[in-house]
Amino acid sequence: MFSNLFVTILRCVYLFVTQTATALADTVSLTPAQVLGGLIVGTPTAAANYTLPTAAAILDAMGGSGQAKVGDSFEFYIRNVSAGAYTITLVTGTGITLAAGNTNTAVQANTRSFMGIVTGTVTPAITIYSMCASAH
Repeated sequence: MFSNLFVTILRCVYLFVTQTATALADTVSLTPAQVLGGLIVGTPTAAANYTLPTAAAILDAMGGSGQAKVGDSFEFYIRNVSAGAYTITLVTGTGITLAAGNTNTAVQANTRSFMGIVTGTVTPAITIYSMCASAH
């Protein structure tokens, strides 16, 4: 019981101390650290795809599939600050599902938020939900 409480406390601390902004430009494969870092600031010079890492890689970054639990979640934001009318599109990695009805793009001068929910740990799986967008 003590070890489960300790892991829960560490997870909470991890979520609050590892928030970082990642600056990117054009099409790229994201790392688990970039996704779990919380904020991705994109300045594309053309339409860009930001490909998520695999679910297994994200679970490893969350402490491994032995520590991550079904129902665990994380949030991240994609902020598009391009000078032109270029869109950033979020693309899946292996084991990642984009929820039906999602808007998986961040258009110029907008920020879109996403939530990832762990749906499998034995076979790593995460579902990504688009939450909302706001102009800036």
